[in-house]
Amino acid sequence: MISSPRYPRSNGMVERTVQTVKSLLTKCLLEKEDPFAAILNYNVTVKQNLPSPSELLMGRKIKDSFT
Repeated sequence: MISSPRYPRSNGMVERTVQTVKSLLTKCLLEKEDPFAAILNYNVTVKQNLPSPSELLMGRKIKDSFT
């Protein structure tokens, strides 16, 4: 997908994901939690009946302690 660098609203799905990850990392810093565990949990979570980000990247489910 290609979008204009000067018009980020045209790529809303990616912008929303960046906003979510920034919020997640900020919360981890405030609560002194492990940000790597939070990102792993985010990456293996299925969203809106779509494959998880890690499934899309790797083509298979990732074995972890969260699922």
